[in-house]
Amino acid sequence: KNTLTEIFIATPTYNSSDTLHETLLSVFNQDLEGIVVHHHVQDGMSTDATIEILAEWAKKTNLARRGNYKFTYTSERDDGMYDAITKGLASFTMSDDSWMTWINSDDQLADDALQTICEISQINSKVGWITGFPSVIKENK
Repeated sequence: KNTLTEIFIATPTYNSSDTLHETLLSVFNQDLEGIVVHHHVQDGMSTDATIEILAEWAKKTNLARRGNYKFTYTSERDDGMYDAITKGLASFTMSDDSWMTWINSDDQLADDALQTICEISQINSKVGWITGFPSVIKENK
């Protein structure tokens, strides 16, 4: 298979300025060889610095990844996390062979998570669901 693997990621957020940057970095810093990532953050009208972080992120990152990483965000009222995930995923136009997921605004993707999806989909095109194991990162403050 010589086509690019498309992965669509929604991130629901509300007042996540303390953790959002690390979440976004965990997606942005993935190895995107053979992958196009469409990452949309669905914000629930945050009142902290979340919107400023998203605006700055959009300005800087879309230039840096040359088309393999596409970042968008929207800020509007929602009915909670699951409504925001639904809205975020609905913002995409996906083909049947695309992958979709979400990552919460206080979580992080493991290194090479997206490459693993790409490799699995190239080995077996019939795989329709992949799950991982949760991990905990402890920070000494």
